[in-house]
Amino acid sequence: MLTSKFTRAVAILLLIIEAAAIVMTFVGAVTGGADSGLFITGVFLFVAAAAFGWLLIAVYNRVHKDEEETNKLLLEAEKKARESEDRKETEE
Repeated sequence: MLTSKFTRAVAILLLIIEAAAIVMTFVGAVTGGADSGLFITGVFLFVAAAAFGWLLIAVYNRVHKDEEETNKLLLEAEKKARESEDRKETEE
């Protein structure tokens, strides 16, 4: 799944954001309890960042999957065209 530079970069950024969310949640829980704004923000960021990152990677992979298949088909068509040109040249 993480074959391109984009998906790796998003995954690394998500790990950093998730670590920050864990720290925020812990600090918010220790200093202010469950009603602390820092605690609630940390919990929300933990869930929202993971969902948004998954969405980014899924959309990127879907968009570029079609591009890879199209490029593969174009290369096969060019290869067949070259082969047919070579046969014509050898026949002449």
